Amino acid sequence: MMHSIYRRLNKSSLLLYLFFLKVFPAKKINESDGAILVLADLFFGDLAMAGPLIIELKKQNPSRKIILLSKFSLTEVANLFDISFVVGADYLNWQILSELRKASPEGYGKVINIFSWKWLSLLKALPNGKVISHLGSKSRSNMMVTEIVSISDKPIVASQIILDLLPKSQKNIKKIRFKLTHNSREYNYLNNYLIIHIGASSNAKLWPLDLIEFLLKLSLKLKKTIVFSGLDQEYGYQLDLIKLINLYMSRLKIINLIGQTNIVELLELVSNAKGIISVDTGIVHWARLLSVPNLSVTGPADIKLYGGNKSFFENSRSVSAESLDCQDKNTFHGVKIRWMSSCTRSECPLPSRLCFDGVNRQEIEKDFFELFS
Repeated sequence: MMHSIYRRLNKSSLLLYLFFLKVFPAKKINESDGAILVLADLFFGDLAMAGPLIIELKKQNPSRKIILLSKFSLTEVANLFDISFVVGADYLNWQILSELRKASPEGYGKVINIFSWKWLSLLKALPNGKVISHLGSKSRSNMMVTEIVSISDKPIVASQIILDLLPKSQKNIKKIRFKLTHNSREYNYLNNYLIIHIGASSNAKLWPLDLIEFLLKLSLKLKKTIVFSGLDQEYGYQLDLIKLINLYMSRLKIINLIGQTNIVELLELVSNAKGIISVDTGIVHWARLLSVPNLSVTGPADIKLYGGNKSFFENSRSVSAESLDCQDKNTFHGVKIRWMSSCTRSECPLPSRLCFDGVNRQEIEKDFFELFS
């Protein structure tokens, strides 16, 4: 049985409780005892990147309880992994600690921390064994860690960085598969469709309209329905996009679902699609996990970290411009990565978005037809 749990903020009671634990600390247990706790206080796309680890954990430990702590807003999505319990929480508080104790009274022999160091303090009040984590930026965040995992000094995809938290003997990435076990069949009326997902929550990541028109021209050569999805955008962009879609309505079967799906509905839509073309945003990472053919035009994101690496993902391609001087982020969830170069600005400060101007259209066309024909 799966549970989603959330309690109101109560930091003072938790801090008081942890103070007493200095006198009466939680006992240590063997790694093989109790449940496995995965701390994954991550956003939508990051949770998909953690998917291979969660799926492999479940596969390698079929008779052991696996408890996942995720953001409260993503408990419904996290429950799709069909594990023992999902604890939805946004803040440290005593009630969350109580629910973790109820979920596994005997404690947690193995704890895997996926970029969620603030939750490690809860382990002071929980019987625990091995705690596996990357190093956080603050030394006090690492006090509970018993096994430190280093990040590669060479470019690798984000899902591999997370999967490295597993022992080498358990990282069988070629056999990882994920299917939605819950499907409302709401989109059964659609057949043989390709999704163009415009994303994105920031204008800096949003596709220029001429790139969307380029994708529509390529789609004319396919006998597929085109479904648009994504968030509602600013009025001017949205209006111009609708005008563009209307221009192609007579030549393509187009269904516009922009702003009309919640997260779970969007996952169902993608899971039944023949493919998806997207900016670098959460849904393309889920498409990879679901083994749905996908093409991402990443723009300001680092293709080495967020791209569809062929050796890791099936039927996944990414196209990006060369790294630019204005791309200045070199941390991934607070962990320094020397080889990455991404932009996280919500607005582009340049007169023209060079990260999209420099994308090779011929490469997009080649990947488009290889994936979707």
